[in-house]
Amino acid sequence: MQSPFMLFQRYMNSKYGIEIKKNEVATESMILFHEEIDEELFLQEDLEKLPDPLLLLTMEYVDKKKQEWIFCIAAPEGNSDQWLHGLCIRDGKLVDNHILLEIEKYPS
Repeated sequence: MQSPFMLFQRYMNSKYGIEIKKNEVATESMILFHEEIDEELFLQEDLEKLPDPLLLLTMEYVDKKKQEWIFCIAAPEGNSDQWLHGLCIRDGKLVDNHILLEIEKYPS
């Protein structure tokens, strides 16, 4: 089983040089219909490729500069192991909407 936290941790370290610990991250999972999702977070062309409703796995982290990072993984409802799409938000702005979802492709 893949760990969403491990993906977030490796992504943040690889892309931004930020090391995070599990106890510094808040997590939440929710089932959302497309019309409930903020259009500024998921581009319409990405959202159209995803199931409706979808399971959204989210992790939130605040760094030393007080920047809020939200990392989201979309999965089919009822299957949190089948990752379909990933994105990252910093301080309310989308910074990456096509995150590589294979943990092994990031340095450990």
